[in-house]
This record gives sequence, structure tokens and C-alpha cells, in this order.
Amino acid sequence: NNALVFLNGPFIGFIISAISMRFVYPSISMEGRAFWSVKSSPISPQRIMFIKFTLYLFPMLVLSLILCTITNTLFEVSHSYMLWLSYFNVIMITFVVTSLAIGVGTVFANFSADSALKISGSYGGFIFMILSGLYIINLIILELYPMYRTTFFKNNLDLGYASPSLFWINIIIIFVCTASWIYIPFKKGLNAINAYEPD
Repeated sequence: NNALVFLNGPFIGFIISAISMRFVYPSISMEGRAFWSVKSSPISPQRIMFIKFTLYLFPMLVLSLILCTITNTLFEVSHSYMLWLSYFNVIMITFVVTSLAIGVGTVFANFSADSALKISGSYGGFIFMILSGLYIINLIILELYPMYRTTFFKNNLDLGYASPSLFWINIIIIFVCTASWIYIPFKKGLNAINAYEPD
């Protein structure tokens, strides 16, 4: 059960990635060619992207937490540490996936497309899914050793089998990596907006 709960967050992450590819990734492209007006708008491109990010983040978080609650109930989680870890993973993944969808969707924006499905199935959509998968794998790898030493091995941080310093170093690395995965695509998307020139 603990192994299933540990993989619960990443599994939900892939579901959220697929939904984001369909609805969040095309959001910039679906603005159409009139998007050039953003550059002359009194609202900065950065604020527009942040509004887009916030607008889609909230429903994605609600959906992911509902899915996490349902699956944790089905798995009958016996260890509170695993329970909170699954929620932690889902929240982190949702933040990153939403930022990737907005950022990559802006970098590979196709303002002439007439269908969100065409945009989702484009090369940029493929890149978005690959990057989402890479982050999820990255998260699993960073958590794998401390999880083995704590939950899978002894289920206790206080028995000396897991180094507290190693545990907190992993937590810090996870937060730094996640912040980078959120910031970099957002920044790339912002640069793409600033460099955009209508045909």
C-alpha cells in the first residue's frame, strides 16, 4: 500500500499533465492574432501571464486534490507521513505542470490555429508532455532514497536509520528544483511574448 501511495502523486501528475495539455497549453494560442495588442496594452505581459497562470492553477489544484483524496481513501493509507507526502507531491506537480503549460504554450504559440485540439497535438504539446514527465521523474528520484530509508525501510525517522540532515537536504533540493521548474518556463514564455511581432 505504501508503495502505491508513494506513486499516487506522480500518477495523478500524469493525469493533470494530460488535462493541462488539452485546456491550459492552448490558452495563449487561442487568443488569436489579436494577441499582438498585448504589447500595446497598459497591462504588462508579465501580469497577463501571471493572470493566466493563476486562472488555471486554482481549478487544476482543486481537481488534483480531489483525485488524491479519492485514491488515498481507496488505498486505505495507514501512515500519516505517506498521506501528507501524496498531497505534497500533487501540489508541487500541479504548480509545475501549470507553469509549463503556460510557458511552453507561449513559446510554441500558434496564433493562426483554429482548434485547441490541433494546438495540443502540435510539436509544442509533445515538448510540454516530455517536460512534465521529466519533472515527475525528477521528483520521484529526489524522494526515492529518503522514502526508502524512512517509510519503506523502517517507517520511523527517529530510529537512526534515516539521517535527518539528509532528509532536510532532500527537501531543500526538491523545493529548489520545483521553483526552477516553475520559474524557467514562465520566464521563457514571457521572453517569447516580448519578442513577438505580428505578421
